[in-house]
Amino acid sequence: GLERLRIGHAMAGGGAGGTAAMADAITTTAISKIFGVKTTSSRRSWRRLLDTMKEAELLYLSPSWGFGLGPEKFAADEIAEGLKYVSHVTKLALDVYLEESPRFVKLVSPTLKLLGDNPDAQYHIASLRTHGANEQQPKAFIVDGCRGENEVYFSISVHVPGDGSGLSNGAFERVVSDINDAGIGFDDNDCYKLHLSPADPGEAVLQGATWLETPEDASSLVTRHYFDSWPPGAISQQVHLGIKLAKGVQRAPEPVSDEVIAHRLDLATDFIRRHTILMPQPDPTSAPPFFSLLPNTIGIPQKWKRGEEGMGAVDIAYAAGRFRLEDDEALILKGAVPRCRFANVVLWNRFLQTFDYTAYDEYPVFFTLDTPAESEEYAPFTIVLSKEKPTQYTGKWMYTEGRPMGTVFFRFLLPEGDKYEYQRITTTVVPVDDVAANLRK
Repeated sequence: GLERLRIGHAMAGGGAGGTAAMADAITTTAISKIFGVKTTSSRRSWRRLLDTMKEAELLYLSPSWGFGLGPEKFAADEIAEGLKYVSHVTKLALDVYLEESPRFVKLVSPTLKLLGDNPDAQYHIASLRTHGANEQQPKAFIVDGCRGENEVYFSISVHVPGDGSGLSNGAFERVVSDINDAGIGFDDNDCYKLHLSPADPGEAVLQGATWLETPEDASSLVTRHYFDSWPPGAISQQVHLGIKLAKGVQRAPEPVSDEVIAHRLDLATDFIRRHTILMPQPDPTSAPPFFSLLPNTIGIPQKWKRGEEGMGAVDIAYAAGRFRLEDDEALILKGAVPRCRFANVVLWNRFLQTFDYTAYDEYPVFFTLDTPAESEEYAPFTIVLSKEKPTQYTGKWMYTEGRPMGTVFFRFLLPEGDKYEYQRITTTVVPVDDVAANLRK
């Protein structure tokens, strides 16, 4: 004990100042031991959050979810990437839920990745559950903003808590209403205003705003902003977006309280749980048709359905699959983009995070795909995935980072017509040195 006091005295700077600092520390310690550390609601919530992070590390990043298997170096690297993912989830959870709401925060960015991020887009999320601990307050909000430069699509979706069914067994929230830019009124400056409430308040209240049904149990809003720009929109574009309580339900700001912070921390903990230990374990029978679990194949492009759990958009047809390649192999993808407003393809890791796209010029891990000309129904494409760029090949190449496996994910935004399925994407695995010769056949 004496040696620890000497060390503490030295760390405090020694001398009279160090002695005073040590005296304060000893007094504080003694008082804590006599009276104990006060247990509060917010402290209990904080400890639940820390316990959840521990569970995410021990339970989620485990063989039960298929993580940490295989060769030692591969397994260790996968766990490390998983810990980075859990850190991103925690960072977003605290950003969304800890502060006063409603307010929009970036859902993803080049340094914050989850839920299938996209280099060509920006996503924002607003919690509707943290404007005070009282969840029974009226749900009426105003969302306003302006369309950005090179913004080719904007939508907003309203979510409610998952009901325990669907692809995610309740881990994700469900979309209950949505609207895109085609149904939103814009003024001469390309700006808009949305009124979100359970019932249409009428034009006298709307005054030119667009109404979007938002039920009383709504838990969050998600906006999607797609850009046809270079550098990619996630890096180069700005989104102008705001949210506030509708007139008539404004609240006066209040000081921090134990109960409110406990409530917000519990919401953050719930978010972390839903995106780690409550995620469904691998089950081939529950994969959506657009996602092929057979290595080096792509599922049938298919529209997302309203009411399904997850972060999919009802305006988009998706197609996806997993690649599995040796260092000297390449995967050739051939398909056709249907008539749509926008299309792209990205590479993800197992945690639905894009590969590093900041070196987009030299090492592309995504592509914006050409859409059909006015007279065409489809725009064909060929893309090659490999660790090294094939020689004598000048077409679209995507860098696998030398990873033995990953996910290939296609988006077709606002495909025309009433179809739910579109032309299948074919795949071929060849030696990387034979790519050019194979494509000449």
